[in-house]
Amino acid sequence: MAPWRNAKRRIRAGDIAPPEANDGESASAGIIAEYNVLRGEIGRYQDHQTQIINFAFVLGAAIIAFTRGLYGKSLKNDEALSILLYVPAMYALLSCLFADRAVRIVRLADYIDNHLRRKFSLLLGTGIWQWEVYKRLRPRPQKYAFALDKSRWLVFFIPAIGSVGLYFWSGGGLETWRSWSGLAISVVSLLVCLGAMLAAEETRGAAMRNDPDLDAYDPFSTHWNPPRP
Repeated sequence: MAPWRNAKRRIRAGDIAPPEANDGESASAGIIAEYNVLRGEIGRYQDHQTQIINFAFVLGAAIIAFTRGLYGKSLKNDEALSILLYVPAMYALLSCLFADRAVRIVRLADYIDNHLRRKFSLLLGTGIWQWEVYKRLRPRPQKYAFALDKSRWLVFFIPAIGSVGLYFWSGGGLETWRSWSGLAISVVSLLVCLGAMLAAEETRGAAMRNDPDLDAYDPFSTHWNPPRP
């Protein structure tokens, strides 16, 4: 067994020395440092979202170039045209990656608002970082906010639906197993895009919750209160 596991098991409540009376400044510096790290993490995920959207545009341009190539070679009704039916699967993957980053951003915002902000406010004796509170008190019209938020997902829906429409508009049919399987994959992919869009809800921000104090569950905290056996 690794030594660090044994060391972790030997930790007991009260093993860590309580902070000195003048450690308030150190605690504030530690909280601010953690906040900056979390904000940097949020910015990194937002950059990922931008890259995913850019890749979606590049993929759309590649679809247009591919279709023009088919027309240039008079390959309409060829099996190569059925590739268009598999394009929605790539956009489904991109939408899931985009939703994953959105969920991660909301989770980080939730931690900052419901845990880190609470600890810092108690330390300072006043409220701080109240942006999420402001959003809850001054919400935008919900239907407009929801529509604007979901408009970003048109980057995935329009090319996915357009590729299927382009397949049939170009003369593609459902005579082969490849075309039928491609159509089934297109339908499933569009449903995946829809599910990812609904799962990534960012308009409301982080919800206020009365979560338990994390220090009670952290063996490295002076307020650790392990459950009795």
